[in-house]
Amino acid sequence: MSSLAANLGFALRAMPGESVCGDQIGVWPQGEHRLQLALADGLGHGQGAHQAACNVMRLLGDLQPLAISARFQYCDEHLLHSRGVALAMADIDLQAHCLTHAAVGNIRSLLLRQGQVRRLGAARGIVGAGYRDLYPEQHDFQPGDWLVMFSDGIGEDARIADALSAAEPSQVAGRTTGHVAGRASAKINRNASAQIAGQDTDEIDQKASAQVAGQIAGQIAGQVTTQATAQAIAQALLERWASAQDDASLLLYQHV
Repeated sequence: MSSLAANLGFALRAMPGESVCGDQIGVWPQGEHRLQLALADGLGHGQGAHQAACNVMRLLGDLQPLAISARFQYCDEHLLHSRGVALAMADIDLQAHCLTHAAVGNIRSLLLRQGQVRRLGAARGIVGAGYRDLYPEQHDFQPGDWLVMFSDGIGEDARIADALSAAEPSQVAGRTTGHVAGRASAKINRNASAQIAGQDTDEIDQKASAQVAGQIAGQIAGQVTTQATAQAIAQALLERWASAQDDASLLLYQHV
């Protein structure tokens, strides 16, 4: 999946004062045309939240062949003695232009198309403590569409849709802002076949991403430079809107 590094972006930040992040992200390419994504928010913050979120990502790494509903059920059963997590998953079929999404708890997921925003649903509950009314949704997912998932460490009033609607699909997917962004994206691509953020987020060159993000941070409320990679955009969005009262994470993917 050669365009993965340009089309995929994610960022995590621990609550100020904490040494580990209770939010975690997973990305698993499935051959050339399928992609599985997940974002988990461990209950609370600190080591307990971090452990629960990392555990669910390790579980999901072994459950890729299963349907989304079965993955949720398995994780719920195997997190009974942990803090539990809010969790969102997305399966993307790039050939069929289809997105399957499901979530439990307070994860926000948005499907953006040409300035239009669709908020995707979530079941009530906590993975590891029980949930109800989980209904996986299937959506048309066309070139140019964005999928955005973020934890409650980013407020619902964040102008993410406005920022992304300014980015042209072909330019976001096909360019980088200089060689610094290229190096950061290359590291993301090398790690994407595994659980990207479930181990040590320092493995990703966040310093390089931050340098690129700084070039667009001042523009983020109104527009995003179309020469930035999705990774740099994700980092800048997080820096702009992450709460000081919680862990924060954001995952975005653009279909091109």
